Amino acid sequence: MKNKPRVRMTMDPNRPVKELDERNVTLTCDVDSGNPPTLEAVRWYLDGELLKELPDCPNISYSTPMPGREVETSDLCDIDPSKLMLESVGRSFQGNYTCQGRNTAGWGPQSGPVELHVHYAPGPARLEFDPLVVVKGQALTMHCVVDEMGRPTAQVFRWMRGTHVQSEIRSYNWTIYPVSLETRANFSCQAVNEAGFGNPAFATIDVYAPPTFIQRLTPYTGALFTAKDVSLSCQVECFPLCEIVWLKNGLPLGESDFYSIKTSTLPPDPAKSDFESVLSTLTWNLTAWPNGQLDRLHDNANYTCQSTSNSVGAGVSSTTYFRVEYPPEQVAVSSLMVNVVENEFPDKVSCTAKGFPEPSYIWKFGNQTISSSAVLFLDHKLTRSKAGDYECIAMNRHGNISTKTIMNVQYAPECTITPKEEDDDMLLVCEVEANPGEVDFLWMLENRTYSENVKNKGLSSTITLIASPDNFGKYRCFANNSIGISAPCERVISGANWIRKLSDDKVIIIAAVVGIAIVLFLIVCIIIILTTMPDRRNGKNPSPAHRKGDLNDDGKAFYENLPFHGLQSPQSKPLLPPGSDLDYADSDYRQLYSYGPMNYKQASLQNNADAPPKNNASKSLAVAEKSGSLILSIIESSILPHTVYYIIAFCISMQVYVWDVLHKLKLKSSCINNKKRKLWTESIKLNANFNYVRELL
Repeated sequence: MKNKPRVRMTMDPNRPVKELDERNVTLTCDVDSGNPPTLEAVRWYLDGELLKELPDCPNISYSTPMPGREVETSDLCDIDPSKLMLESVGRSFQGNYTCQGRNTAGWGPQSGPVELHVHYAPGPARLEFDPLVVVKGQALTMHCVVDEMGRPTAQVFRWMRGTHVQSEIRSYNWTIYPVSLETRANFSCQAVNEAGFGNPAFATIDVYAPPTFIQRLTPYTGALFTAKDVSLSCQVECFPLCEIVWLKNGLPLGESDFYSIKTSTLPPDPAKSDFESVLSTLTWNLTAWPNGQLDRLHDNANYTCQSTSNSVGAGVSSTTYFRVEYPPEQVAVSSLMVNVVENEFPDKVSCTAKGFPEPSYIWKFGNQTISSSAVLFLDHKLTRSKAGDYECIAMNRHGNISTKTIMNVQYAPECTITPKEEDDDMLLVCEVEANPGEVDFLWMLENRTYSENVKNKGLSSTITLIASPDNFGKYRCFANNSIGISAPCERVISGANWIRKLSDDKVIIIAAVVGIAIVLFLIVCIIIILTTMPDRRNGKNPSPAHRKGDLNDDGKAFYENLPFHGLQSPQSKPLLPPGSDLDYADSDYRQLYSYGPMNYKQASLQNNADAPPKNNASKSLAVAEKSGSLILSIIESSILPHTVYYIIAFCISMQVYVWDVLHKLKLKSSCINNKKRKLWTESIKLNANFNYVRELL
């Protein structure tokens, strides 16, 4: 049984096709069911309209083909009607295709539609912008208008400034704000889709600039009164170009003997994004000024740089206050000297000076800056170490000037006493440190006021000492000024002070005189002893045995108590039985006589009491003893040169030597009377003095 065919249509390639590729597309009409299954003819439809019927033979008449799509029938008679090839597919082939097949049973129904997608680029663009007059600093909006958005529809737009793609701009419009020198350029735009780029549109944007200062005048301008080059400059950006005029205190200022004006036009500066500009400079012709210098009063004025307007903006103006400047002068302080008592706060001191710009101030003490204001305020108590010059320095950019104030730290006197020699006189000098220096002095000796031989001069007071025991003692000096009285300074004067003040030559002379006196004394003693000694040759001297027996009781007691009596071995320690009344011969030199009983002191004193009046030898011995004591006191003062020590030591040694000889010759004689014993006792004392002197040396 015959059935009409049911068909379905396929497309190869089965994907979108780009118009620019000019590819061929094959449509196939396949039989799904029908009997017979072979198609004798096929009709092809595009969007419901008959596109072609195949085969297309001249002797076979089918329905009239679509207008404008006729083909040579002779070429389509022997082909397979189930296939249709579309060559160089373009945007006109876009649409839904269907097919209808015929077999011997007749024409079957149409197949389902299959859409052919043809992609093509957007159409040409138009570039429009608003506003038509573009001004620097304002906003500019550009639109890329495209009537044919292409397939698929374009969603992206490509913008260019000159030759640079603005990748960040992808929409159909672009707003630039603020407009700058970069905006003065050629712009283009085009729509873009998957099929390609549409034709671009181009536009040249011309940007205008209203008058604007690139370099304006500063609010204040100063020039040193002795300056040799003074000028003012201003620069105004404007396009179309404008003009610049100068005014002084609101009045136009032109070329004259005192001023000159120079104006120039500058091209755009892309680095600063500056448009065309006008630069104008006003210069002072100082050679026309009196003395070639600016006047401090009359040349102070307001100067104005003013531009004309242009087509896109009004003119601008800038004013500066011009002032003639000069370095600080006439500096002064409120107090040239500030008196302050030590450890108290000083008064404030103000520093002033004239100058322009207004001077700034610093205060310095030595190399240290202690204040950075015009007023010196010391918030600490002053000591004398902080007394002196405090310098105020007034300064501005043209120089500096300084002055000083004195911090006069006042304090009560502080004294010292110094002994001095002048023309063989001993002086006591009381010197004080005090401020104020008007000082009164008071001397005291012990507890009484001393006013003899006192000379006051300035910060010192001098007294001339008289070598008198009445002038020995403690001297005190007091000093007084308007601040207060000093603590006393003291000095003790004794007889040794006069000895110490003697020169070495005088000491040597004195020592020589003393030495000669001692030698003479020794000679006299020897003569006396020799003249009183019995003559052995005449038998006037008894034998030693008789001498010992002839001693009376007093002499015997004296003889037995002599240190060499018996010549026994010395004791290991001094013999001093408990309750004994034994004493040492000279308690002052007991270290020299540490062994053996020496109880002859009492016997000697008794003999002296019983003895007749002293003869000349005894008197000489007493004088020698006193001289020796005086010599010892001189030595103990430790002020004599070593030469004098040796002279004294030699003299005493000679004295001791003589007595040693006498000891050996006369000790065993029984004729030694009590006077001789006394002389011997004194010799022992002199020998002890010599040993003491030797230890000192």
